[in-house]
Amino acid sequence: PAAHGYSTGSSRHPWRQHAAEVDMSTAGASGISGDSYTVSVADRKYFEENGFVLLKQVVTEQELQTIIEPVYLKFMNGEVHVPGKDLCDMSGAHGRTPAEFSVYNVMLPRIYYPAWQGNVLEQRCKAIADQLRGGDMHIDFDQIFAKRASSADSAFLWCARQLAAAATVQRHAAVPGTAGAALASRSGSKLRSGEPNFAPAPSEV
Repeated sequence: PAAHGYSTGSSRHPWRQHAAEVDMSTAGASGISGDSYTVSVADRKYFEENGFVLLKQVVTEQELQTIIEPVYLKFMNGEVHVPGKDLCDMSGAHGRTPAEFSVYNVMLPRIYYPAWQGNVLEQRCKAIADQLRGGDMHIDFDQIFAKRASSADSAFLWCARQLAAAATVQRHAAVPGTAGAALASRSGSKLRSGEPNFAPAPSEV
């Protein structure tokens, strides 16, 4: 997946552990509008009151297969050169080849593959951020991040910074965590047989 960080402050919403406890039934219908995405009045209100909102199907299955995953797999298969530490194993292990990474991480993929800039998911994530934050939002960074399936050293435990963030009032929006983008979130991508053995993720965050 690629994670698109917008300039809202934090890189991960602190409500993940509470999401199951919140009644989402009051959230209204939002959806795709061409290359943009319309967030309903009800969903914007829900976001302001709860600090997060679940927005479904920010990309279609066809867009995922034809626009997002082909480029994602170019990086995963080493077809796009990423120099230095912008390509690393975030498990903390050293001396591994990319094929051996447990947590595959690429920083700034849209810099190393400029044709990906402005893709439909990026445009929709910006539209969502604009509507939820009430302003002209811009990408601060982007990132491809994938965990190897059933790998003990790919687990990310809570750290002190995350626990501190959970005690503060911040605002983020979760969007589908497929191979395209995640606004203020990180997650995996669904992969098919014969592709790199990294863990699939849910169809939505």
